[in-house]
Amino acid sequence: MDIALTLESFVPAAKYRGSLTDNTQAAYDALEWSDDRKKPTWESLQSAWPDVEKADKQAKIGQRLSVKFEELLKQVGPQLSAATVDEIIQLEAIGNRYLRYGQVALWQQKVKEYVPSAEEDRPLVAQLKPQILAEFD
Repeated sequence: MDIALTLESFVPAAKYRGSLTDNTQAAYDALEWSDDRKKPTWESLQSAWPDVEKADKQAKIGQRLSVKFEELLKQVGPQLSAATVDEIIQLEAIGNRYLRYGQVALWQQKVKEYVPSAEEDRPLVAQLKPQILAEFD
């Protein structure tokens, strides 16, 4: 369990002294709590951890998706029509929505099904799809 991350979900920017690097109950119990808000119990942190971990993983996937699309658009954006660039930006937005809810397979299907409206962009986009999908297998 990442105690600092879980604690942040309960008490954002909490004020305390001590270290949570060890991620142990002893380290948590040893904190010198100076925040006006109540210090969450160890048990409440433990029970919240699965949801916090899931949200953190999904956020990281979303960040990877954004970085991947930004890189791809820098590489090939000038070669694509404005319409296709807009569609790809929409595809990224859809991806972030699906990934936020852990629906990676649904988003991957959307990528596979995507065909640019600009016919001249279809060969290049077809080459990009495996690069996008490989990032999220």
